[in-house]
Amino acid sequence: ARAYERMRQDIPNAKVDENGEIGYLRALAATGEQAKLAPLLDKAIAEGTRHAVAVAQVLRGNLRLAAGDTEGALLDFLRTSEFYKEFKDVRPEALYQAMLCMEKMKNTGAEALKMALRDEFPGNEFTKKLN
Repeated sequence: ARAYERMRQDIPNAKVDENGEIGYLRALAATGEQAKLAPLLDKAIAEGTRHAVAVAQVLRGNLRLAAGDTEGALLDFLRTSEFYKEFKDVRPEALYQAMLCMEKMKNTGAEALKMALRDEFPGNEFTKKLN
């Protein structure tokens, strides 16, 4: 996260590409910097590329889940898993996290998400967590 921030300070007018923006969002999430992360997620969801939106929604879902907002988190995960299926780097986590939320809420739809995760991503790290 610090490296991305230094880069932004050193080159303030430089255009940050999608990978740089996503990397920064993920770095902030990994370091637990919610105060910086939350507004950037909202901006990415409103203005970002489809891939950035998918990543941002999963990260926001994780924040909501950590804050105890299971229903809000579920909506972010389901939106991502259904509307951004083309992003194979994001969809497995969205499916897995949505399944966990549904299980927590005693929703029978969790089993369908588990099956989708197993069928579509048999070797993925999130699929391995199912076993």
